[in-house]
Amino acid sequence: MEGLSDALGDCLDPNMPDSSVSVLGKDVTGKLQAAAVKTNKKAMAYLALAFDNMKLLRLVTKEKSDKWPEGEAQKVMQFLTKKYHPNDLQARVELRKRLVNLKLRLDQDPYKMLEELAAIEHASAQTKAKVMEIDLIGAVYAVAPMEYIAVLTMEESVRGEDLELEHLEEVMCKMWRHSGDRPGSTPPVKTEIILNAFTGYCYMYKEKGHRATHCPSKEEKKSEAGGIGRRFNGNCNQCGHQGHKKSECWEMPENEDKRPAGYKPKTEYGH
Repeated sequence: MEGLSDALGDCLDPNMPDSSVSVLGKDVTGKLQAAAVKTNKKAMAYLALAFDNMKLLRLVTKEKSDKWPEGEAQKVMQFLTKKYHPNDLQARVELRKRLVNLKLRLDQDPYKMLEELAAIEHASAQTKAKVMEIDLIGAVYAVAPMEYIAVLTMEESVRGEDLELEHLEEVMCKMWRHSGDRPGSTPPVKTEIILNAFTGYCYMYKEKGHRATHCPSKEEKKSEAGGIGRRFNGNCNQCGHQGHKKSECWEMPENEDKRPAGYKPKTEYGH
């Protein structure tokens, strides 16, 4: 739109006649008016091709009249400039808000943030309140995660006063690619566990996803059976030794048959 606006100028062409259907003279003035009418027709045709929705196409239709059956391109451009490129205080405030609201997450491609910066710079070129290069560089430092600060600072020290936004863009995007799209990150533990997980069946209870040695059903059965299979770590109430209960103690006469050969009980019991 900027190119077309520049070609048409900020004001109506002084050579434009009162009507495109007027009979134009053969003199120099008439030739200039004929050229202006031809340029206007081309501009309206370009606008009609460029507009991709009915709301904008309505602007073309709205400017058509008996005097100007094809419409007046300059009036359409004046409306578009006022609506989409306002050069007023509100436009400046909106640009500053866009700059302040920039964000960059560690898991986000920095190119997207840098694209938004370029869009802000381009939009500011249409207003009197220009966004300076130093403002854009400052915005990058303000939103960059800590993992980027080292490379940004290094680039700044190397470039010095010649530092430009494209230099920061280059080192940030390079770091993003080299780090596997995650600067400063470590391999995700959850993914590692999933990849190494057992995918077969437990041979004891035919359940999928674990081995028999890690079978939760086996542990439940042990608990239901009163802890059978688990070593008792307390002290015996009979002999005082650790690792068995009184009911299992070899000192008890009822456990005589469980005693190993040559075992001599400390206390003699009557039979």
